[in-house]
Amino acid sequence: ADIARCLVDGCLPWAQGMTAICAIILALSARVESATANLGRWNPNADIIFGQSAVFSGQDSALGCQMRKGILSAFMEWNRHNAKPSLGLTSYDDGYNPDICENNTRRLINEGVFALVGQVGTPTSSRAWPLAQNASIPFIGPFTGASFLRQPFEKYILNYRA
Repeated sequence: ADIARCLVDGCLPWAQGMTAICAIILALSARVESATANLGRWNPNADIIFGQSAVFSGQDSALGCQMRKGILSAFMEWNRHNAKPSLGLTSYDDGYNPDICENNTRRLINEGVFALVGQVGTPTSSRAWPLAQNASIPFIGPFTGASFLRQPFEKYILNYRA
């Protein structure tokens, strides 16, 4: 109890630094959380807009939400350190349904996104990739182990794996 009181009161020398770090982490988490709460356009006046169709509803929604949070965190950090080009993201929920994903992907391409990013799942990626390929736009970081995205080599697909 004494240590907890000291942490709150800041009487331990290292506690003030830790308190500040925790406050910063919570503030950044809140910014990302609020940005992911409402799908659609994030930073719509950005110089470069990326498009995402992913699962944000249903039993697999955590996958899409976490993917979006990661993308937004990276974009926020980029925009904080770089005036130009600024990055934005438009996200639509496909509910892990390939038909909805295909419609979302067509919509994103018609809206003129620079690239598709953060697809979640093989069934949806298999419908989105041909549309990206036909539009000659990059297909970046799909969350799937599907081999059709790695072999044969395709110049518009950017895969990464942990």
